[in-house]
Amino acid sequence: MTKNRPTLQELNLSDDFLFAKVMENEEVCRRLLEKILDLKIKKVRLVEPQLTKDVVHDAKSVRLDIFLDDEENSVYTVEMQKYNEYNIPKRSRYYHSIVDVEHLLKKGMGYNELRGNYVIFLCLFDFFGYGRHKYSFRHRCEEEPGLELKDEAYTIVLNTRGTADDVDDEMKALLRYIEESTDEVVERSGSDLLALIHSQVKEIKSSRGSEVSYMKFEELLQKEYFEGRSEGELLKLIQLVKKKCLKGKPLGQIAEELEEEAVNIRPIVEKVMEDMERSEEEILEELKGER
Repeated sequence: MTKNRPTLQELNLSDDFLFAKVMENEEVCRRLLEKILDLKIKKVRLVEPQLTKDVVHDAKSVRLDIFLDDEENSVYTVEMQKYNEYNIPKRSRYYHSIVDVEHLLKKGMGYNELRGNYVIFLCLFDFFGYGRHKYSFRHRCEEEPGLELKDEAYTIVLNTRGTADDVDDEMKALLRYIEESTDEVVERSGSDLLALIHSQVKEIKSSRGSEVSYMKFEELLQKEYFEGRSEGELLKLIQLVKKKCLKGKPLGQIAEELEEEAVNIRPIVEKVMEDMERSEEEILEELKGER
């Protein structure tokens, strides 16, 4: 793989490809959701276990819809969020509506037949800034705080950078593992759940098939990244990248400062470094010609 692009071996659970592959294992998925939701789940069925074009169009995250075989037969949407795009509340609203329309409200059904609709975000940042590891939301009446709307729409936001003593040690270890998916974290935790997840991670990383899938996944993300942005946005991005390249900054630092995935802006950096005198328009035309 190209330098500065993380190899499959270097991925953590926070990386979309590895997270999605791990969640394809329904037993791992079931155990993980039991921990997050603090409830017993008989069985899970993945609605979108594969990395599909419509799921990864923004090259920022992978959304997984999961059907749970519990008493309410609820639907859970789980998404990893590496970067703060400052849109968690509206993103949650959108996901709730998509699940209701696509999966829950069938023709001829009454509204009272709608099942539970849970949206879960696994964030590498504290969106709300209160230091909690877990934020849980449901609709309540403003005038009567004890009165719930009971629409069965729930949002749960997990924060890997939490500082409060608001969850148990296993949950803290799980959130730490998301960012640091190593043997050491698992061994220190003494958690059977983390051991199960880690065994799946190691199996994926040792698979030649996973290596090929990872390369294809990155190519897809890169393609969708460019196709999903306007010409004006790309020209502005190229301009910013050029300024940072002129200052001698490496790809990793540029990506971090621009809050972009290194794999996505790598082609821009390479084009800029080939000839610093070329205009943004010329670089964009070359990039378009290669896709």
